[in-house]
Amino acid sequence: MKNLVNVGLVLDFNSSIGVMSNTCISMAISDFYATHSSYKTRLSLHTRNSQDVVGAAFAAMDLINNEEVNAIVGPQTSMQANFVISLGEKAQVPIISISATSPSLSTTENKFFIRTALDDGSQVEPIASLVQAYGWQQAVFVYENTEYGNGLVPYLAYEFQQFNIQKVINNLSRFVLIIWIFVVLILTQSYTASLASMLTVQRLQPAVVDVDELKTNGDFVGHRAGSYIKEFLIKQLHFDPSKLRHYSTPEEFDEALSRGSQNGGVSAIFEAEHILQLFLPHYCSKFMTTGPTYKTDGLGFVNLSSPIPSFTYLGTCTLLTKSCLKIKP
Repeated sequence: MKNLVNVGLVLDFNSSIGVMSNTCISMAISDFYATHSSYKTRLSLHTRNSQDVVGAAFAAMDLINNEEVNAIVGPQTSMQANFVISLGEKAQVPIISISATSPSLSTTENKFFIRTALDDGSQVEPIASLVQAYGWQQAVFVYENTEYGNGLVPYLAYEFQQFNIQKVINNLSRFVLIIWIFVVLILTQSYTASLASMLTVQRLQPAVVDVDELKTNGDFVGHRAGSYIKEFLIKQLHFDPSKLRHYSTPEEFDEALSRGSQNGGVSAIFEAEHILQLFLPHYCSKFMTTGPTYKTDGLGFVNLSSPIPSFTYLGTCTLLTKSCLKIKP
């Protein structure tokens, strides 16, 4: 009798790296068991496609809740890994990264995070040495505003300061620097004043206010497929099961809310608060949360390290709806 060990794999299968990694991992598993056919413990690989941060979080939650995996390999980028690591920490499921290289992802601070690739901090000393070898007096950092890019900058800055490169060399440089700071200050103040003016005349308001309004209107509402929230909506909030629709991806959430209840979609979606915190930054101009936050059973974790084991619930449910712009007179 074979003992199966469930392992999740979260990659972007629309990228060459994702396709290549999936192929190599599958081949490695196949070759290993071809050589060790007598082994009774077998890895059962569960793959999930993920192209962004929200998708990676949904994939990890699905693997933890529905497949009950013992570990997750991936996700592919540092920004995705930053969110998935926290989920793995709460569920006590190891996250094994093969490609997230941001130095800000600490394996010492996150005991359920394992990195198999070198982090990019190992590259900063050769870069600084190259600049010093050519005698360049100034250097400009051009980086992407992501977990990957932001995580590397402090290491570069520190290494460059070790070589004493970022110093103002003469009076002309000091004069140019003062003028530049003055210009930036004026532009910042102008932008702040314009933004404040815009915010005084515009305000986003939810299209739906609360649960009672949804029931009175007979609107359709949504929830994540396979989530405990479906049972909560029926038993606790007393929604008609025929008015519930389920969705699996952030893109489906977006499409359903954009269509609305009268056009094959929904007027609102109920979801766990930590999931919405990942969803909203990508769709903040279209949707917003409203109404009260409901306490639910959610996920349960037992603290076995305590002399007296304690049981903790991570359950909060929030209403997500379409936002509309109101112009104040």
